[in-house]
Order: sequence, then C-alpha cells, then structure tokens
Amino acid sequence: MHKERQGGRVVSVTMQVVFGRAEELLAHLVSLGMRQINTSFVEPLRVNLTLRHLVSRLKRRRLNFSKKREYLVWHLQLAIGYYHWVCPHRGLRLHLAEPVPTRGTPKKWEQRTPAMAAGLTDHIWTLEELRSACSMSHPGRRKTRHGQSGATVFRPVAVFALQKQALQGPLNTL
Repeated sequence: MHKERQGGRVVSVTMQVVFGRAEELLAHLVSLGMRQINTSFVEPLRVNLTLRHLVSRLKRRRLNFSKKREYLVWHLQLAIGYYHWVCPHRGLRLHLAEPVPTRGTPKKWEQRTPAMAAGLTDHIWTLEELRSACSMSHPGRRKTRHGQSGATVFRPVAVFALQKQALQGPLNTL
C-alpha cells in the first residue's frame, strides 16, 4: 500500500500486489467479508504498540523492568493470552440480525475475541478461566522452608499451544 499525504492527511491510497495475482487476492478478501486490504492485520508496529500497552515492562521511559528474562517472558505470555482469549476486539464483533432487548439500549453486537473468531472457544474467557487452563507455578517460585510450594500463578504454555494450532487453522489460509 502506498499512501499519499498532503498537509498531514492521507489523500489517496494505492494498492500494489507483490506476490500472487490481484484477482485471487480480491476474491479471497471478499470470501472473508472484506472489501480491501487492511495492513493493520500484518503490521509489526501494531503488535509492538499493543504489547507496550499491555506489558508495563516494555513501556518507554518507565521504571518497570524485569530482573530475570523468565519474568519478562512470563509477563508477555500473560499479556498475549489475555489479548487473544479474554479481551473482546471491536473489529471482530458480529452484528446481530435482531437486537436483543436489555434494561437500557438493545444489544446490537455480539462481542468476540480472536480465539472465538478462530473457532477455538464459544465464549469470552474470564481471567480465572485463563489461569485455570494454564496453571503452573511462576518461574521464580521455589518451595518454602516447610516443603510447600509457592502460590500457583499463570504460565500460559497450553494457551500458546492452542494459539499455534489456531494459526495453522482457518485464519492462515491466504
């Protein structure tokens, strides 16, 4: 995509297909319910910004840091698990054919997470569900003096296995 700007505003966007044929690409986009290419799905900067927003250890000019690499990896895994399984995304919501009555304004949209869009789950998970699906001990926890282990906290190895499976599924067909 090439964006032309005048005075800080985008005035035109030109699409150029680098790999494959334009007809096949547009047909695939239509089958996914899209009319044009949207680079927000593939831009690495968006991923960086999302992770900086979710993980305080990655923010610029902050006093947060990780003393050990395992803590940073653990925090990143938690943030990615939350992003894919717990947090509904506005761009993935579905318009309901008929609004559902509520006490106030009728509900017009069904909220969805990326895991729901990939067909891995049928509901938005709570943090408790995410924790119980992947509970292992924190990388820094050791047994106490009395032989009891420290508190069990989130270690989302199983969630990453599900996410890897999802990436090999219907979303990665292009």
